[in-house]
Amino acid sequence: MTQSLFIRLLKFRRKSPKDYLRCKEAARDLVLTRLNYFNSFYSFTWNRIAIKNTTRRWGSCSKKRNLNFCYKVVLLDPGLADYIIVHELCHLGQFNHSAKYWELVARAIPDYKKQRLQLKAMSISRRYS
Repeated sequence: MTQSLFIRLLKFRRKSPKDYLRCKEAARDLVLTRLNYFNSFYSFTWNRIAIKNTTRRWGSCSKKRNLNFCYKVVLLDPGLADYIIVHELCHLGQFNHSAKYWELVARAIPDYKKQRLQLKAMSISRRYS
């Protein structure tokens, strides 16, 4: 975990539902902006975008082409947030983690392996909620 991320997560405390909603809205803005940018590499279509308070996953993609993201994505370093967004976006083209899937990811995030390792070293635990 990078030092700046650690500090942001420690400082972030939901003091009220209003704080959560503000953070959730910022996450929605970030995700939509970056999805539209990165989709220029792919031209995929999705059904719905949801921003949730998850404790185990940063994002997911359903068979119904719904993309879901944890609101805490907005607290991450931009490179990690981009990796999560592209990771889920590419599942619209390959709903697996095959070699073809990782080729799709590499189109937009050439150093995805580095980002993936950083993310795996982090926790999305409740203590930052």
